[in-house]
Amino acid sequence: MNTRLTMPTATNDPDFIHNSTRTTLSTNADPTGCTPARVTLRTSRLVIRWLDGDVDVRFAAQDADVTPRGRAAPRTDKR
Repeated sequence: MNTRLTMPTATNDPDFIHNSTRTTLSTNADPTGCTPARVTLRTSRLVIRWLDGDVDVRFAAQDADVTPRGRAAPRTDKR
């Protein structure tokens, strides 16, 4: 069974009620300060439309870790 969520476009379709995309960027800091903060980018899409007399609601989201990768700290264990 295919569980992939397809998102139709809303151009000139009278059955569409709502179509929106949202992008958020969040920073999650380590309270101890031992590790760098993690930065996450999330893009989500919501589509609401009429489908055979019922309201069809579809939602999809994708998360990506966009934490900056700086220079690595020098190694302390000289192997």
